[in-house]
Amino acid sequence: MAMPTHESRPQCASRPTLHLAESRCRSGVLLVLVVLASGLLGSEGGAFEDTIARVTQEVRLKFGATLELREALGCGIAPGVSPLACDDRVAMSSVEDAPLLRFVYIYRNVSKPNYAAYVDRAAGNITYVKHDDDFVGDSVLAPYPAKFSAEDAVKLMRSVNVSEKFNEFVLRRPLYRCVSETLYTFVFATPIPWCETHEGMCIIVVGASTGKVCHTFVTSPCEYPPTVPQCYGDPELNATIEASGAPKRFTTHGEFLTAA
Repeated sequence: MAMPTHESRPQCASRPTLHLAESRCRSGVLLVLVVLASGLLGSEGGAFEDTIARVTQEVRLKFGATLELREALGCGIAPGVSPLACDDRVAMSSVEDAPLLRFVYIYRNVSKPNYAAYVDRAAGNITYVKHDDDFVGDSVLAPYPAKFSAEDAVKLMRSVNVSEKFNEFVLRRPLYRCVSETLYTFVFATPIPWCETHEGMCIIVVGASTGKVCHTFVTSPCEYPPTVPQCYGDPELNATIEASGAPKRFTTHGEFLTAA
């Protein structure tokens, strides 16, 4: 059952966000449609990929059969922000711990209009928002469904003894040089050992096709610009960790050691 459609202007969280996804306060008038979706999502929301499949089907029925998923994000819910927004203070051990999921859909080869589906898993509803400004920065998710699921990505990350909880995760294919596959990116508010000696956002990236666990968006060697992946099991990353004095967590051949 749908609540009445209405127009509203977006409000932005006043505190900084860790979003890897589109995080700016998007201008313009938004068309908001809130749908009670307990039947669509099931009693507990369903697995991440199942929810994507169901919401994608609904989005295409409501707004156009040619819409494509461009990004899928999970996080906590920031109070008092409309439309829904992320709260990076919520720590998660699993993708199923995310109270809020946000899926972005666009038409191929155009950046606007675009639609975002905000899935409030606890309340069992979906808020659909139409944006008339550009959504840029991501390539088509291909292939999708991915070889590795979101929970597979968490298990791969845990297999290299990264045990810290994450605050946000996103499935996307960044439109950057040297990105060779769709990626699961996990954001950590509390730095893991590698991040303590490196500037920038603290992330772990898992290749959705290769299953490689890395510290940047680059999961395969790149010729231009010359880039070496910083992935677990790679000798160069081992050397970096040894130089930093952090505990060695894996061998140069990718045979992982038990954490001390």
